[in-house]
Amino acid sequence: MTKKHISISAVIPTKNRHFDLLKAVNSVINQTILPSTLVIVDQSNSNDSQLIIEEKFKNSKTHLIYIYDKNVSGLVDAKRVGVNHSNTDIVVFLEDDVILEPDFIDQIELGFINQPEMIGCCGIITNPPKQTALYELLFKIFHRGIFMDKRVGLYGRFIGRGNKLILSEML
Repeated sequence: MTKKHISISAVIPTKNRHFDLLKAVNSVINQTILPSTLVIVDQSNSNDSQLIIEEKFKNSKTHLIYIYDKNVSGLVDAKRVGVNHSNTDIVVFLEDDVILEPDFIDQIELGFINQPEMIGCCGIITNPPKQTALYELLFKIFHRGIFMDKRVGLYGRFIGRGNKLILSEML
């Protein structure tokens, strides 16, 4: 079967996490399939990361859109701004501290090719933070009903089992 290409934008909202953002951007640059566009919406107190990141994309096939705007009001607004600057088939939202597996974008593309009815998905965290038993118990108690997200906690069951996408019922 020949793989059909789907255009993908990655959006990274960030605020005052310059070191983490650089690591996240490096993991995007090292993908086996690069996104068409990377949109960074930076709400930081300073634009310390901008020149370093723009230098990384000088000769890249990925188009970088770096938006530095302290007036963007929070994560949801930053995602809205990022989507408004994306003109691709799929928009992938990434955290500013994410370290992607090298084939993450490839797996996202394959997921949408193999399941055209899919409207959203997420990857699995392969490096989960250590949480106390009390935190996990309280999390389970308070995240029920409309606040329940079946994606949370899946990483513990899938570590080392390949690249499985989790269908998402919410964005």
